[in-house]
Amino acid sequence: YIKQGLSIYYPVDSNDVALYESDGELYYHPVKIAKMALYFLDGYAQTGNIEYIERAEQYMNTLIDLAHEYDGVLYYNYSFDWPLHRIETDVMVSPWYSGMAEGQSLSALVRLYKVTGKEKYLTAAEKTFDSFLRFRRSSVPWVVRIDVQNYYWIEEWPWTIPTQALNGFIFAIFGLYDYYQLTSDPVCKKLLQAGLTTIRDYADAYRVEGAMSLYCLYHRLPVEFYHQVHIDQMWQLFLITGDSYFYDMSRKLAEDYTPGELTQVKNGLEKSPSFEEFHFPKH
Repeated sequence: YIKQGLSIYYPVDSNDVALYESDGELYYHPVKIAKMALYFLDGYAQTGNIEYIERAEQYMNTLIDLAHEYDGVLYYNYSFDWPLHRIETDVMVSPWYSGMAEGQSLSALVRLYKVTGKEKYLTAAEKTFDSFLRFRRSSVPWVVRIDVQNYYWIEEWPWTIPTQALNGFIFAIFGLYDYYQLTSDPVCKKLLQAGLTTIRDYADAYRVEGAMSLYCLYHRLPVEFYHQVHIDQMWQLFLITGDSYFYDMSRKLAEDYTPGELTQVKNGLEKSPSFEEFHFPKH
């Protein structure tokens, strides 16, 4: 995206914030908004052009204004229905929320606070982080749950039946990682350990030897683009943790199916010495 500079080739609102088209209507899409904010922040890091910061602020100010707040927790809502894998019977009904949206928004807020020093972004980041502590309940928004084996799951699609989508889970982990780098919050570290343990123990369930990996464990459908994302994400998890398991899994997935040159997932992640102490407890 960096080659696009400050030009955005999407429909936009009156503040030049990107919109998403669904069934002929235009909506705000929390993940798209957060990703574009991250893109602008990356542009600033590469060029030093302050206009990138201004655009990132436009995007995140819009996202904060659109968020639903429950008991002091920010949830970034989708105002349109979304059929999972285009299956008409499996629909996320508006308003709905996503662990991936929470994680990507958390990354953008943390990084925006780092470059601007504005407390509003730190406050929003803190309220977003709290969404990872509110476990599944029927009457209020949720994006995380504990399964019957005590594994911690971040659900990209918090549907009636857990879908266990892998890429959204890992993008949310990246958000927690950014927040931990900023705050050194011991509770955040525990959530990271719990989430990384789940991914490590379940990664093989997504792998299909000699073929594309599964997008999620409920629908069990392969998606070529997200197979490549899984490869890149496993590599990023290796850089974060230093755990060779993730290196090996990235390699195995690439050997299973590589339909051409891979595009690295740009998250600006670097290995942190504080994460070398992370361990993965046995269940």
